[in-house]
Amino acid sequence: MLEGQRTPESPESTASRPSAMPEAATTALTTKQAFRRVFPGVMVAMFLAAADQTILASALPTIATSLGGLADVSWVVVAYLLAATIAAPLYGHLGDRFGRRRMLLGALGLFTVASAACTLAPSLLLLVMARAVQGLGGGGLMTLAQALIGEHVSPRERGRFSGYFATVFALASTSGPVLGAYLTEHIGWRAIFAINLPLGLLAAVLASRVPHVPIRRTERFRPDIVGALLFCGATFALLFALS
Repeated sequence: MLEGQRTPESPESTASRPSAMPEAATTALTTKQAFRRVFPGVMVAMFLAAADQTILASALPTIATSLGGLADVSWVVVAYLLAATIAAPLYGHLGDRFGRRRMLLGALGLFTVASAACTLAPSLLLLVMARAVQGLGGGGLMTLAQALIGEHVSPRERGRFSGYFATVFALASTSGPVLGAYLTEHIGWRAIFAINLPLGLLAAVLASRVPHVPIRRTERFRPDIVGALLFCGATFALLFALS
C-alpha cells in the first residue's frame, strides 16, 4: 500500500465507535449564563419544596376546625415529609437515567397537580393523601435542583451557588409560617395550596430554560424495584416510628 494512503473504515467499525458528546453537554456554563438560565428555575422549585414543609404550621388549627380530626391533623405535615424523604434519592437515580431537567419538570407537574388536589380536598383523609403525593413531587424538587447546578456549573463555582441555595432554603423555611398565617387569616387555609399553582407554572417555565443535556444510554434500563420497595418500606417505618 502506498505511503500516505488511508484505508476506508468499514461501517461496522464506524458504528461501534462511541459517539462524541455534544460540546454543549460537556462544557460548563459561565457564571453569568448559569445564574440567568439555570438558577432561576431551580431556585423557584426549591423555594416551593422548602416552603411547603413549614407553611402549614400556623394553619393546622384552622384546618382541624374546618375538616375535623384534631387528633390526626398533624399528618397533614408528616405525610409530606415522609413522602419527600422517600422520593428524594429515587429522583437522583431517575435523573441520572432519564435527564435531570425532564425529571424536574415531571416533579413540578406532580407537585402542582397535588397542590390543586389539596386545595379541593373535602375531608382530612383526602387532604393527607394529597399531601403525600405532593411530597413525592417535593422530594424531587430538592434533589434535582441541586443536581442541575452540578450538571451546568463548574466545580470552582459550585460553592457560590451552594451559598445561594442555602439562602433560598433559609428564606423559604422562615417565611413559610408567616406566609401561611397571613393567607389563612385574610383568605383561607385553602389559599396556602392554591398559591402553589401559579408558582408551579412559573417554576416550570423557568426550568424549561435550563439547557438540555443529552443522556448517553449504554444499556437497557433495569429498575431495581425490589431495592426501591425495601428502601421505601424501611424509611417509612423508621420515620413513622419517630413521628
